Amino acid sequence: ERWQRALEAARDGGFDEAAQARALDRARRLCVGMEILAGVESPPDEAALRMEVQVERLHRGLAAGEADAAAPAEAVRALELEWLANGPMPAGARPDLEERFSSAREAALREVSAA
Repeated sequence: ERWQRALEAARDGGFDEAAQARALDRARRLCVGMEILAGVESPPDEAALRMEVQVERLHRGLAAGEADAAAPAEAVRALELEWLANGPMPAGARPDLEERFSSAREAALREVSAA
């Protein structure tokens, strides 16, 4: 479905503001998810979102059972793939979010390697 939207947007000349807003929200969630995996703090203005993401992760973990929970390395890779598949964001938001995601990813990979 996401691929179809991307094809349509490319054909129609771009992504509308609503699509960019959804991609921005998704990017923020992915950043927070990677920060959680890395064990690093999220920016103070993301505290409510971080709590929401943590509750979602806890719920998914309980629903799947502890034995089925993704290994940390697999969880990092899954977030990387979701990041790469995310749609275009408003231009001004991208650099800061890319830096946050990249920094958290590096920290998460260090955590995985140390485990």
